[in-house]
Amino acid sequence: MVRVWLNEIEVIESAREYVILYLSDGQKLLTKYSLREISQLLRDFQLVQVHRSFLVATPHVQSFNAGEVLTRHKQVPIGRLYRGALDFLSDSTAT
Repeated sequence: MVRVWLNEIEVIESAREYVILYLSDGQKLLTKYSLREISQLLRDFQLVQVHRSFLVATPHVQSFNAGEVLTRHKQVPIGRLYRGALDFLSDSTAT
């Protein structure tokens, strides 16, 4: 078992019945949760869904445009149905 601090999570990617956690130190961890399950577990954490398969931790967003979000270790596509996430990202990164 590996302990992960919430503030270390940059990106969560769905991989069928698993999720891959991309951490701020560059590590990747595979865990047996669905994206829906992990988003419910971490609902109070600053995550935004930007694609059918991706959640991004807003404190780790370095930049974004209409097509992708960049964190330190991952480039994440923004899905067509999740374009509204850009408004949320604009608000959360404006500080």
